Amino acid sequence: MRIILLFALSIGFLFPARFIHADSGEDELFSTAQRAFNDGFHDVAIKYFEEFLPKYSESSKLNQVRLLLGQCYFLKNDYAKALTQFESILTMTEDRDALLFWLGETQLKLSSNDKAHGYYQQLINAYPSSVYMPQAMYSMAWSFFDQKDYLKAKEIFLNLNTRFPKHPLAEDAMLKAAQCLYNTGDYVNASKSFEQFIVMYPQSAKSMDAYLNMADAYYYADNYDQALVGYEKAIKANQDSRSVQLAMIGKIWCLIKKKSYDPAQKVIKEAMDFARQKNLSIEDLHLVMGQLLYEKGDYEGAVSAYQRLIAEFPAGVHRLEAYLGLANAYYLLKKYAEAVSSFKFLLDHR
Repeated sequence: MRIILLFALSIGFLFPARFIHADSGEDELFSTAQRAFNDGFHDVAIKYFEEFLPKYSESSKLNQVRLLLGQCYFLKNDYAKALTQFESILTMTEDRDALLFWLGETQLKLSSNDKAHGYYQQLINAYPSSVYMPQAMYSMAWSFFDQKDYLKAKEIFLNLNTRFPKHPLAEDAMLKAAQCLYNTGDYVNASKSFEQFIVMYPQSAKSMDAYLNMADAYYYADNYDQALVGYEKAIKANQDSRSVQLAMIGKIWCLIKKKSYDPAQKVIKEAMDFARQKNLSIEDLHLVMGQLLYEKGDYEGAVSAYQRLIAEFPAGVHRLEAYLGLANAYYLLKKYAEAVSSFKFLLDHR
């Protein structure tokens, strides 16, 4: 999920006594509304800002009121109303960097990515020292990432990390840049980037995921020795049971690739015990067991493993892979009728 640091809690339809005001003038109404906004009472703030607009239509605070009102609507997820307020003050010059940022955020929520990019770019070009700069860069990079334009996303994420190394978003930006490389299939550079992230942010809560991502990148780069090292580190570093299980499964696949079948079988047993202890699915383990037995030449054993997967997880994510494994194993066992049946199932469900 994209991170937004400019965050406020919204409490609906609460009107605390301290917000009740006697209308004694423009300044008091504005300050009351602004105090409600700052305290996170956006419904209250909306009430007072909307009261302010017709009552003081010639006020010098009008643009500021609309900017704050637009933010209230945004934080209430009413993006159409937020956009109306922001677009009504497009010519404002004071706090323009804030306006451009919120226009970008709102267009992004409305899936108008090109318009959002345009507003972010205006902010980046015109206000390089704005407090909104890091968040605008992050939001724009995230939108490219979400659109699978990983090269553009990576460039902006890295630029953010370089320009604002102490900003709270810098850490996540660097991790996202590594994920961009991974998603483009550049596994060699992705593995190096994940490793660099771990070195730069050794205390990060996300370093655990980085170990797993780094190991996966090494695996897909056919560097099984380094992948094994990464999976071992992920197993030791991770507190999340599912992530530990994924690292154990990755370790098994590496051992199979290295034809280290006995160690792989030992890790499968450990992973099975761990899964039962933590109440985790063993679908992946049935699949990798089938592949291990297939690679060893134990085709009957492979058939049994794949059949267990299909029986226990008839709608599982690895069902088609199991049928493919079955078909190949049956073929090598010269059980051609069974092989044809499995291949037919694959064709019917592709």
